[in-house]
Amino acid sequence: MTAPADPVGGVREAAAAGPIRLDRPPLAGREPVGRATWLLHFEAPALAAGIEPGQFLMVGVHPPTACAYLKRPFSVADVQGGRLTLLLRAYGRGTLEMAERRIGDRFELLGPFGTAFRLASPARRAVLVAGGIGLAPFYLLARRLKSLPHPPETVLVYGERTTAAVTRGVESFPFFDRVEIVTEDGSGEGSGNVVDAFRRLAREGLLAGARLCACGPRAMLEALEVERERLGVPAEYSLEERMACGYGICQGCAVPASRARRAGGAYRLLCLDGPVMDPAALAWPHQALP
Repeated sequence: MTAPADPVGGVREAAAAGPIRLDRPPLAGREPVGRATWLLHFEAPALAAGIEPGQFLMVGVHPPTACAYLKRPFSVADVQGGRLTLLLRAYGRGTLEMAERRIGDRFELLGPFGTAFRLASPARRAVLVAGGIGLAPFYLLARRLKSLPHPPETVLVYGERTTAAVTRGVESFPFFDRVEIVTEDGSGEGSGNVVDAFRRLAREGLLAGARLCACGPRAMLEALEVERERLGVPAEYSLEERMACGYGICQGCAVPASRARRAGGAYRLLCLDGPVMDPAALAWPHQALP
């Protein structure tokens, strides 16, 4: 696999591929943190030891059920010692069944998969932009950034449709230096969306010397990319697509590559080449406009 482009110039090394493990730990903790949203905690020391921020697991219940037969991809939200945490939002019957599992019920965790966010960086500020459940990888990323010899300031911009959907406790997470929460319906302290908030940071001069890390729905990333290109901010995006396998067999997570990066093919698979990627490696709708 070709090494992804470095967001600050040159070529970065892909995250070292650790061993893929299948663990079946019992659910150690289940914490409701918002509307149809939970933190799920597992004691899985061997698996947790190999996880880097931005990587994902394929998660299912054990034994599988009719509603949760196929595993689903989850970004790892946090790792503390041997405990790993997933952020789950119930969208359908399968994820709801996962959310309703009791303490002690077993899950299947397969991974870790994918590329991670780049930790070594000359940036003095990390701007983390999260849309909805795209918040998940930024707990662990902020934790790891703050462990660096010269840790950057971490600014989280987090958007939801309504205040009821906001994940509780985000403001108190100790590794976020500044948290700005925006809601599209204006029901919270900040109204608008994350792109509006990103523009405000630019007006405040907070993007100078900064590095952008973003995760959220494709439409959010498309709008954000227009602003990022205009401002010239180096970035990495963690993309969301449907996956059934996690290792390139199903081809369900293919995304189009930019014209400049098509030497390796017209598409990239997020499970192998991502999910964390340089946005310049991807084709975006606005780039096709005259």
